[in-house]
Amino acid sequence: MGEQKEGAKHEVARSRDNYMSWSDDCTKYMLEWYIEKQRDKPPTFKWKAQHHLQCANDLNDKFGITATAKQVHRHFRSFKEKWKWIKLAKGRSGYGFDKVLNKFNIDKSEKSPSKLGKIKFHYLTHSIKFYHLLEELFSDSSHADGTLGIDVNDASENVESDGSSETSSHTSTAEQGLSDSDMIAPNSPAEGTRSNLKRKHVRAPHKKKPKVKARRARVLDDDVAASIVSLAETVKSAAPIQPIAAADHNANLWKHIESLTLPANEKIELATYLAKPEQEVFRVFLNCASDQTFNAWVLDYFAHKYDGKDRAAADPSI
Repeated sequence: MGEQKEGAKHEVARSRDNYMSWSDDCTKYMLEWYIEKQRDKPPTFKWKAQHHLQCANDLNDKFGITATAKQVHRHFRSFKEKWKWIKLAKGRSGYGFDKVLNKFNIDKSEKSPSKLGKIKFHYLTHSIKFYHLLEELFSDSSHADGTLGIDVNDASENVESDGSSETSSHTSTAEQGLSDSDMIAPNSPAEGTRSNLKRKHVRAPHKKKPKVKARRARVLDDDVAASIVSLAETVKSAAPIQPIAAADHNANLWKHIESLTLPANEKIELATYLAKPEQEVFRVFLNCASDQTFNAWVLDYFAHKYDGKDRAAADPSI
């Protein structure tokens, strides 16, 4: 009888360790915590067990919950896999991305199991929660957590069979139009049995274990290709840059000349004279001079030209 009670306690402890309901506030705090932690870290930085434990402790202190390092790591890893879905979807030419709603416009034919499958399709075609936080946290793939070498083709299998609550809860809520509460039932067929938890580690006998370096290179190539496609779309959709006309610092001077009551040829003569490089001092002064000073200079200019023979013709006031 005592052994049965002890076994029941261990089962409850494992259940608490595997399942947890994540609120949006807790999830947002967790993602922001990792973003702040990896800021200014070198490319060789890797997430370790103590980081997940520290994040769990900070979450518990702030929200009064009882999250474990394992639960935090699983939650973090599920978002990392979802970001891989997003990056791969951005690299496909047939998938349009709505930057306002943060979701993909994908044809329903991609919902079939031989293509995206139901879980990925619903996640990508609904507004993606915390998209900008995921982009900031995972866009730099150099910061690894030990799972960077996972093959991109196996990524969906790991998430779909993982013990976390995020993927399965999103599938049900997406189909019913509910909010994403990140909750999973303890008896969920996708997550509740130990056989499902172990299945993700089983490999077919005929498959060879790929090298970590080869996997890492493949994931990095996919990220680079997706980034190039995204940059090309951004440049293509950007509005053309309109040339800015250079400001004419002498515009006020030319208006002064235009307002004079002189024949057009004499106005042109004045403008031509003042436009000469050696007349820069006059241009600067007359551009700021009053109408009275400017008219006096024009009168003096034509007085010298006509040598007093026809001064009335040179008077701008006439």
